[in-house]
Amino acid sequence: MDRADPDLLLQRHFEGALSSYDEQRLSNLILRGGAFSDRFVEWRELERGLAEALGGRVKAIRPVLVSDRCREETPEWRSPVFRARRFPPASCDVVPDGCAGEILSAYTRRLRILDTARHRDALGHCLGLIVEDLRDLLRVRYRSGMTSHEIAGLLGRPAAETEALFCRIKNFLAGCVRLRLSRRA
Repeated sequence: MDRADPDLLLQRHFEGALSSYDEQRLSNLILRGGAFSDRFVEWRELERGLAEALGGRVKAIRPVLVSDRCREETPEWRSPVFRARRFPPASCDVVPDGCAGEILSAYTRRLRILDTARHRDALGHCLGLIVEDLRDLLRVRYRSGMTSHEIAGLLGRPAAETEALFCRIKNFLAGCVRLRLSRRA
């Protein structure tokens, strides 16, 4: 994958693996506004959705426990079922330096046309279209919080190839979600 590929910059940003030079390039692209800042927001929401759907890293050492059902529904003889609440990785919350205004503007444009629940439903459908091997790779990425370079080392594959694979998967998912949402609108 070409070093000039903007999607590769986004991929590295959300993995927390950007060099300072690439961070500056990403900031410059976002500050131009328009399509690229919208793309950044689209990928950021995709990252959040994948972390939620695939069991992102637990934010704290002691996870917050959330009841799966209402207390009134739980019979007295049975204790309520709890699960660990999952959060997207901290890299989803990082905004490149000086870009907060443009990203806020992109979020404002996005919120006018879609809501998070519809986005998550569409993402769930699109994840079902991916072959099981690729879903397993995504699970490894989001459950363990490993970067594509760490996963490449684990699999014994070239890092650039693995990074490109994750970019292609995310491009497919972003396009699929976009298409599914446009059909429902």
